[in-house]
Amino acid sequence: MLAWKSVKKIDGHIHLIPDEVHKANSEAQDVFSKAKLRSYLEIMDRYNIEKAVIMPFNDPALLSMQFEISKGHENLWKILKEYPDRFYVFADIDPSNKPEKSLDLIKEAMENYAFSGIKFHPANSAIPIDSNYNDLLFEYAWEKKIGIAIHAYPNTKNDLCAVSRIRRVLSKYPKLKVMVSHMGFLEFEGLLDLDCYVDISAVLPDYVKHFGLKKTNEILRSFSVDRLIFASDWPCSRIIDSEEIYDEYYKILDFCQFSDQEIHKIAYQNILNFLMES
Repeated sequence: MLAWKSVKKIDGHIHLIPDEVHKANSEAQDVFSKAKLRSYLEIMDRYNIEKAVIMPFNDPALLSMQFEISKGHENLWKILKEYPDRFYVFADIDPSNKPEKSLDLIKEAMENYAFSGIKFHPANSAIPIDSNYNDLLFEYAWEKKIGIAIHAYPNTKNDLCAVSRIRRVLSKYPKLKVMVSHMGFLEFEGLLDLDCYVDISAVLPDYVKHFGLKKTNEILRSFSVDRLIFASDWPCSRIIDSEEIYDEYYKILDFCQFSDQEIHKIAYQNILNFLMES
């Protein structure tokens, strides 16, 4: 059986902050101060991460000092241009823009910068995932067969990213390519019968804290291994330090004793299928 630290992987959900933002906030000591390109390239080599998907925040202030999505997209594109074999990038959304403007910016990112998907973060945008605001964006993604990632770490049943809202979206757009990030946290059971991928970013240590290792393994296995996507949310975690994320993930996943074939799907093939399939 393969060890997770040594197996080739694509991390389906990480965060990087552009250098210009780090320079302008050089005194910052929050978790995002660790989200530096050079630091992460070293981590990729250390942990056999071949590629990673850079996810934005639906918060333009985190990706550009001009606080504009177009400038944030340019900054992410610079990373992609410099390291095309190491990263995929998802397009961002500024909730202060009208839907038509958001759609124009997403089209530009997909067509001019070769981005790979669209990120929806209801907790940051304050826009419910099933809001009419998103209809134009969903329709574009559906038409172009572009994958979308939905932040889903709900704290209440009516949370802006609640699984019940995701279910309404997929009822309206059944062919939409969706990756639900963080597995819907404690609402994971509501995703079991949906046609979507789930990424395990951020949530694994929380599951172990809430349920223990045995139940965490059962939760993962309640989904088909064809739907699970390895992802970390690096450098973010609610309960462990950034420096501990990958080692903790590998310890949990090694405990689960997936077969070599299952590991390859979760660690590598499933995210490629999500990004590439039409």
